[in-house]
Amino acid sequence: LIEIYDLMQPGHPENTAHETGSDPAIIKPLTFRALDLGGDKPVRFIPSPIEMNPSLGLRGIRLLLKRPELLRNHIAALLQMAATWRRPLRFMLPMISTIEELLEVQTHINELIPIVATEQSIDAEELAQLLPTGVLVETPAAALMIEQMATLVDFLSIGVNDLAQYILAVDRTNASVAAMADPLHPAMIKIMSHIGRAGRQAGIPVSICGEIASDATAIPLLLGLGMNELSVTPAAVALVKQAVRQCNLLSCRQLAEQALKCQNSRQVRELLMAL
Repeated sequence: LIEIYDLMQPGHPENTAHETGSDPAIIKPLTFRALDLGGDKPVRFIPSPIEMNPSLGLRGIRLLLKRPELLRNHIAALLQMAATWRRPLRFMLPMISTIEELLEVQTHINELIPIVATEQSIDAEELAQLLPTGVLVETPAAALMIEQMATLVDFLSIGVNDLAQYILAVDRTNASVAAMADPLHPAMIKIMSHIGRAGRQAGIPVSICGEIASDATAIPLLLGLGMNELSVTPAAVALVKQAVRQCNLLSCRQLAEQALKCQNSRQVRELLMAL
């Protein structure tokens, strides 16, 4: 997973993207998250007002849609890079709350495809296939609308840390309550199951990012809930691979069914530790 910060760098907007992924040894799909600023991640080059509730304010895709020149530069950079390499580059949209936001982003993509295709001497239909688009599910609204959203995108990813914050009404920056933002809360288990099922029905992959994706004890549960991909730090790759290889998918699904019946996080953890 690569987050696009090319506009914070000097030179043409696609330069950072090219430098980031131009190593020919990289053969796995690359996922680029759109610039996820605002809220608790302000930057000087985007003036923003002081907000009483920054986590609920102008951030993620909301900010980019208010500043379409930033969004269009992101899209153009990725399209140019995809055209150069002739390989797909996945574009992930953070903090989506409505289908209207998703469609507005797709309108920008559709407008830029023929422009970049002409510049790069590539067929527009071919170029369109090289930028699969997905949603980072972080808001309750996106989670509840996921069946409809899944029909409009190429992949889904669960941003479990922010999603837990919003589902459980917990400020992760407040030390007094931060521990309550538990990704193994039964409400989170149900939400992840719902998203995983929507991905299966739409025939698209579902990934999960956050600390829980690196938790070896939780991996059987995540697989059973329908996660196809785990987004982890490089240091955790070996541990996660080993944990996945030890899993039986049928057993994982049975575990998920048991977890969905739990009444609290403690019961979920006891279930996982009993494996």
